[in-house]
Amino acid sequence: MGVDEEGRITVKSEIVSPEAFHSKVLTALSDGVIVTDEQWTIVFANRAMSAIYGYDDGDLPLRSVSALLVDSAQRFKRLTAEMSRVAENQDRWVGELNGMRKDGSRFISRAAVAPLRHDGRRWWVIVQRDVSERKRLERAIVDAVNQEQRRFASELHDGLGQELSGLSLMLASLAPEIAGSPTAAATLAEAQGVLSDAIRSCRTSAEGTAAFMLDRLGLGGGLEMLARRSVQLYGMKCSMQIDPRSGGALDPAVAYELYCITQEAIRNASRHGRADLCIVSLRHLGRGGVELKIQDNGIGFNGRADGQQSGLGLKIMRYRAAQIGALLAIESAPGSGTQISCRMERS
Repeated sequence: MGVDEEGRITVKSEIVSPEAFHSKVLTALSDGVIVTDEQWTIVFANRAMSAIYGYDDGDLPLRSVSALLVDSAQRFKRLTAEMSRVAENQDRWVGELNGMRKDGSRFISRAAVAPLRHDGRRWWVIVQRDVSERKRLERAIVDAVNQEQRRFASELHDGLGQELSGLSLMLASLAPEIAGSPTAAATLAEAQGVLSDAIRSCRTSAEGTAAFMLDRLGLGGGLEMLARRSVQLYGMKCSMQIDPRSGGALDPAVAYELYCITQEAIRNASRHGRADLCIVSLRHLGRGGVELKIQDNGIGFNGRADGQQSGLGLKIMRYRAAQIGALLAIESAPGSGTQISCRMERS
């Protein structure tokens, strides 16, 4: 750029090859970007991606993506199969990956994975951002909310609920004294009815709180209670198939998210799927791993359950699964109901 004799600004044009320009753009990005071949071997990594994993610039090419993740070989296989399935629908996979830096430290990254067709071959473009600190803060917020839910539910169930029950007994003790007055007896009966409704409402509100239910009953008992409540709330029969080994050793945070995923799936099955039957199974995988499945007989849907057109309920379930490092798969078709699978394995 310069100024000519008449004071006009001049620009000197420079022809830059598209390849060189694109390489400069990728290098300048703050998000990590890698390109792999179809076998998930890295062929390109920008400087940000190398920094995320603690490698020197240029050290990542020729490594397998699996070497950068904490996941077991089986989980990596399932993960890449899920990405391929999403790619077949002309979509991109978005989720969280459990990464391992060169020094052995672990972190969580938010990743978007999309297929790229070039020279008659399929390549994979992976964009990542380290979200470990954000996840830590989110977990702290969730824990604080759960603690407040426990306190509130306990006050409802054991505090206000017990006081109302005591008041009900006091009213019942008055019945013999006013038996001779039909008007007073009728008023007392009406008051007892209102009080009974208040007690049921109080207990129902407390039992609808996930943290409270899990503290009292554990995951298996909580899911059984959820099944009974689905009949009352939605008029939908809910069958539970729970492996007794599946809930005992689970981290409370994992049990909480699995319970909430089930709760959301049942709600969606009734409200959107118009299902009248839902089958929930919880299977033990060993080493602290579990697989949760929710199958309904609703109307199903035809859409890209993994893409941007997902409903809020599905996005909430995916978020909750990501919170515990689980893979969530959704299968549905018009007239065939919906199956939601949440699989969590330990490395």
